[in-house]
Amino acid sequence: MKYKILKKDPMFRNDKDLFQLGRRDGNTKRNFLFLSKWIGKHLECKPSDFTKIVTELSKKINTDSLQNAMCIGFAETATGIGMAIADQLMLPYISTTREIYAEEHITFTEDHSHAKDHFIYDVDKLGEKDCFILIDDEITTGNSLKNMINILNQETLVTDYKVLSILNWMSKEKKDSFIKQMNEMGIQISFYALAEGEILEEDPYIYCNDREDLHVSYPDPCVYYEKEDYHLSPVTGRHYLDDCMDFDHIDMHAFSVACEIDKILEPTMKNILILGHGENIYFPYSVANSLARFRHSKKVTFKTTSRTPIYVDGKVIRSRKRFKDNHNITYHIYNIEEMEKHDVVIFLSEAKNIEEIEVPKLTNNMIHFLLKKKGA
Repeated sequence: MKYKILKKDPMFRNDKDLFQLGRRDGNTKRNFLFLSKWIGKHLECKPSDFTKIVTELSKKINTDSLQNAMCIGFAETATGIGMAIADQLMLPYISTTREIYAEEHITFTEDHSHAKDHFIYDVDKLGEKDCFILIDDEITTGNSLKNMINILNQETLVTDYKVLSILNWMSKEKKDSFIKQMNEMGIQISFYALAEGEILEEDPYIYCNDREDLHVSYPDPCVYYEKEDYHLSPVTGRHYLDDCMDFDHIDMHAFSVACEIDKILEPTMKNILILGHGENIYFPYSVANSLARFRHSKKVTFKTTSRTPIYVDGKVIRSRKRFKDNHNITYHIYNIEEMEKHDVVIFLSEAKNIEEIEVPKLTNNMIHFLLKKKGA
């Protein structure tokens, strides 16, 4: 694959600081993806780096000109930065999600993805807004963006859209064509990004991993701890977050969890990985951020499990394990050897009780910290 970075924010020292190129495993529609150290997804992220990227992205939006706006983050990769940007801008927020609930929702598709369907809940809240700020880590062709706007246009009267991303690969011609199509629908749309580039040539090869050891997780159960009376729903962003009070509430819970983790760890442990699950990225970030302060450590990092199967190339992605969660959905975790170097890996999961979830011991240094749903 050949690409060209046309411009980037000075915060990125070079192209590799911006992203590293990964390969999707067995995907015939799009065989590549951009792996970022800034968002707490597939690669480990320092809380300070996450805060930095969110601050720079938030500066792109002029809040003085906003009228009754709302932020929407794209699952899976942008749910963390989406929530954090909404917090900084002091705006309401919701994430798209691939989780299915028995509630009213709208649906759009991400056609190239391993899991195509996106759902948005609390639909009644969307109709109250005048502006949507759509947040993703990167925009490649704009097709998923168009699918999302089309369905939002059917359900709401919103005509002002702002698209915010770390990286945008749409050429000027594609962007102009996109804007023209939106204008014809009566929609005004603006793009904001920290870096822009063009994909010059795609690699037609289909990458596939077939080694059995990639799919075997440790069978031993984790040591686990429980955090009682925990109101889970808001921390994922899958349901509507109204204002700063909601975000303060989330950060208070994260602080409380970090306090509990701090108590159970040896005082000498400084090199700690907080592992979140799936779309729940912001909360592990907030826990890691508090724990880094408690431990006076720059070696606290966080990342999350992922539905995305990524090809093990021996470079950026050096190993992979997969497991099924309590909803029988397959998730992946990457670079196990790197995780093993930590003093401890704290896996944050969510359920009503321990019987609901069976967590494999993905690393030898893993502790399972169960966030028990309120009312369980």
